[in-house]
Amino acid sequence: MAHEHPRPSAGRSCLRVIVAALLASSLLPAAEVSAQAPAADRLRVLFLGDDGHHQPHARAKSVLPALAADGIDLFYTDDPADLRDEVLRDYHALVLYNNHLTVGDDELQAMLRFVQAGGGLVPVHCASASFQNAEAFIRVIGGAFKSHGTGTFSAVRVAADHPAIQGVPVFESWDETYVHTKHNPVDRTVLEVRREGDHEEPWTWVRPYGKGRVFYTAWGHDERTWQQDGFKALLSRGIRWASGDWALTARPDEPTPAIVDLPAPLPVYVPGAPWNTQTDPEPRGQAPLSVEDSLKLTTLRPGFTIQTFATEPMVRRVVDFTWDTRGRMWVVETNDYPNRVLPEGERGGDRVLILDDTNGDGTADDVKVFADGLNLATSLVLARGGVIVAQAPDMLFLKDTTGDEVADERTVLSTGWPRTDTHGTPSNLRYGFDNQILGSVGYNGFRGTVGSRTYDRGDFGAGYYRFPADGSELEYLARTSNNTWGVALNEEGYIFGSTANSRPSNFVHIPARYYQSIGMREPILPGIENRADIYPTTNIYQVDQFGKYTAGSAHE
Repeated sequence: MAHEHPRPSAGRSCLRVIVAALLASSLLPAAEVSAQAPAADRLRVLFLGDDGHHQPHARAKSVLPALAADGIDLFYTDDPADLRDEVLRDYHALVLYNNHLTVGDDELQAMLRFVQAGGGLVPVHCASASFQNAEAFIRVIGGAFKSHGTGTFSAVRVAADHPAIQGVPVFESWDETYVHTKHNPVDRTVLEVRREGDHEEPWTWVRPYGKGRVFYTAWGHDERTWQQDGFKALLSRGIRWASGDWALTARPDEPTPAIVDLPAPLPVYVPGAPWNTQTDPEPRGQAPLSVEDSLKLTTLRPGFTIQTFATEPMVRRVVDFTWDTRGRMWVVETNDYPNRVLPEGERGGDRVLILDDTNGDGTADDVKVFADGLNLATSLVLARGGVIVAQAPDMLFLKDTTGDEVADERTVLSTGWPRTDTHGTPSNLRYGFDNQILGSVGYNGFRGTVGSRTYDRGDFGAGYYRFPADGSELEYLARTSNNTWGVALNEEGYIFGSTANSRPSNFVHIPARYYQSIGMREPILPGIENRADIYPTTNIYQVDQFGKYTAGSAHE
């Protein structure tokens, strides 16, 4: 999604391993609900929508690039249950664009406490018709929706110098002609009116509430208004004003990557055209960023932190990693992927590394090469005192028997994992609660004999599988629709996974063996994601599945 001031993306040439840790926000006292301190240079905003006809999700997505470019990070929810102290305390402002007719008292009081303590409240358009059971909410925002017609018009500025609207360009748009009721003029400052004959309907206004601020506008029925640059500027300015005076001038100190000539032009595919239809290639692109600059451009949902554990040149091109009981990171470094496919027996450039933080400062300072000479290694899991490595066409077991932390024993547990398409090979090995190894595989599938069972391509395609750590058996658990790169277990042992092509989440409801036991073919797992679209803050290029996930790669 293009925007004239896109937020640059984090570079990929300096590969970094990151650890996100959920903060224990529940340890904070319930009364401590104020918005985050002004030290933050990017604003964090919670956007409450719903599943109704105003399509809040699409509207939020449409303004995301403009807000991101202005230093505002938008986080979407359609669940009013998120209106609680431990959630709201992590945000500077709350945007409401919803049609929930009622609100629970606990949620209402949490929202009011948030604003009273200094948070910003930004109800937009239909939010003035929400929470109709709460007169306190109507008084706080300053009025409620009564009726509307439609028309194309501009609002008339009656307080153009107010800091909540200062510098925002006047715009014209088709919209609903809201008329309000239950006006609360106490401390309310009207910024814009909609003029119709002799009547001037308050259209955009502000008012204080405790230490916080409320910014309301009736603009915003559908995309005809939300796509207006003037509306985006109005929303951005309103959010900043509602967040506090400090937010009107605070801007992030972020790097601006250089745009350079690419070594080879980037193919550009045409949305809506037959597959593989291309237009003129893109000759220029963003230059790589340093690790430090990449971190500055990384946005996290509140409650998470990020830090580097290892960077180049200690490690490169990490495709998978895990941790041992000593807190060391075991890494598959894939230098051959995707194009260097070597004959059997020829040494490749992939390695298994052990990264260790020996002084306890949270950063790796020691690296050991546990195994090298691998080719197209894609995953690993610790088991039986060694490590199992997926390296099509083989599933390998590597072990150090001498204590020097270098693998000197190599066993092939199974063979028959095709690598005709290098991104359709096995990946995401996990140690299961049943002491078996769980994994995923793309559409290459498996063709071979393990234990008492022989599989061909039709029997074992893209999907999930498991095998005991000694490799004596291999079970095909579930079939997926296309290339499959992510699998994980929840605390109850249920299996979830990810695939390419707009299916970033699925669930293994019944293992394939039960279907097969009654003569049925196991079904293709359906997607369980509520949405498959992505949220770009700048222009991106895709081959297909435009604007959607093309490679869901894990669950945690």
